[in-house]
Formats: sequence, structure tokens, C-alpha cells
Amino acid sequence: MKLQIAVVGFAGVEEYPKGNGPSQEHLQLAYEIGKAIAKQKWILLTGGKGGIMDASSRGAQEESGITVGFLRGSKRFQANKNTAIEVVTGFEEGGSEFTLVHSADALVVIGGGAGTLQEITIAYRLGKPIIILSPIPLLKDVSFLDGRKKSALEKVNTPQEAIEKLKEIRGKRSV
Repeated sequence: MKLQIAVVGFAGVEEYPKGNGPSQEHLQLAYEIGKAIAKQKWILLTGGKGGIMDASSRGAQEESGITVGFLRGSKRFQANKNTAIEVVTGFEEGGSEFTLVHSADALVVIGGGAGTLQEITIAYRLGKPIIILSPIPLLKDVSFLDGRKKSALEKVNTPQEAIEKLKEIRGKRSV
């Protein structure tokens, strides 16, 4: 089976119209991690929207990777143009994030806001690996979300370091 890696982070202008969303650096990191995931023949999972989700999907598509978007609501054809497979969750706020994280073997985080924090929290409670490529300011100096220490927030500096961490995860699991 192939690893299914969720790349989560800032949405695009549809949610951050005043320029408080992803920077060009964030978008470049997302693009590079998407390419790197596809080169490993792993499956890229996102929320299917703009920003980090679109940039990572574009990178994966350029490497002929498989891109899956988990969409809010109950309508098809809502995903960004770089999403090959839409999963229409039927959920509004919160439910699509829950489904996305449950489907992922690990998360790669590139900035983000409340929705990203929700995805991180779900992954943490499930004990899934969480790799922070670009931290959310609130989590900059945090290694665990609580005293249970279910899943460390693994901080890396480059997409290549993220891939190495993901390879370690694959080696520890029977996936």
C-alpha cells in the first residue's frame, strides 16, 4: 500500500482575502513537498481548496502524482484544478478535516489558521505523525499538545527533511 500524506496549511484568497494567508515562501514549500511526495509514489491528500492545498497538488500533478481533495459540503466540482480525485464529505465546518486526517498516514503542516489547528489536534489525538515544515506561530515552540505526548510535532526546515521523516515513519509501520 502507498502512504497517504496530508499536506495542510493556509487556504487561499477564498478564506484569506486581505493578504493574511500564505506567503510566496509558504506556497513554494507546498509546491516542493507536493513534488517530493509524488516522486516517492505516495498519495497526496489535501482539503482541495486554494493556497497550500493547490500549490502542493500542483507540484504532485507535475510529477504525475495522485492528488485527493476532501471537500466540505455535498457538491462535486468544487476542488482546485490540481485535485484529481474529489471526496465529497457531506460535512460543513469541521467534518471534512476529520475525514481528511483519518485517511492520512501522516500530516505535513505549512502554516495555517484555525482549520489547520483542528487538523493537527485530530492527528495528535489519533497518534498520527505530524511534521511541521513551517510553523503556525501559536505552535512555534511546542513539541507536544498536552501531557499525554501522543505525537511529537516534528519540526523540519526543508521538504527534503520532511520526506526523510516520512520515510522513517514508513519504515516503522506496515503500510
